[in-house]
Amino acid sequence: MLDNIQLENYQEIKYYKQEQILFCEMKSIEDGKEVCYIYEFGMDNKLQRATIFFDSGSMEIFNRFKSWNKHLKIMKREVQKQLDTDLFRTRVGHYYKIIVAH
Repeated sequence: MLDNIQLENYQEIKYYKQEQILFCEMKSIEDGKEVCYIYEFGMDNKLQRATIFFDSGSMEIFNRFKSWNKHLKIMKREVQKQLDTDLFRTRVGHYYKIIVAH
């Protein structure tokens, strides 16, 4: 991130802390307009969230919590797909036995 200040369009980069969140705020000029990027890090230095602010509003470009939830949903679907295709269920008395297909 420090390398960005060397770019012509970057005006300011500042770091600050609020409670247990570390912030990096970067301001640049893009297409003649000021754009602000705010990166939020945990105390473990891992990026938690990144947001771009511009004249017409803001856009979240990264959110670790949302990414993990999306990843978990995908993994859950993949596991279910595996169960549906690789396993056969056969009834034995009142119990079900799962037989793995080889």
